[in-house]
Amino acid sequence: MANSPIPTTARSGIGAAVIDQPAQAGPRFQGDARIGNQRLVPAVGAIAHRRGATPAQVALAWLLAQGPWIVPIPGTTN
Repeated sequence: MANSPIPTTARSGIGAAVIDQPAQAGPRFQGDARIGNQRLVPAVGAIAHRRGATPAQVALAWLLAQGPWIVPIPGTTN
């Protein structure tokens, strides 16, 4: 099952990362890993701002740059 590696609020750049999906209760989103992830939110937001993009677009671009075998499946609640 696909899940988002980046919490919704982190992708939108509106605040600190929170656990908003069941898959985000895993070790990548706990303790030191969570703190490290939260430190990346402002950096991704700054990159997005400089490029005239959203943090979500930067995250998708990063995923696509990892290799041709990566196929991000963006979703929406609207």
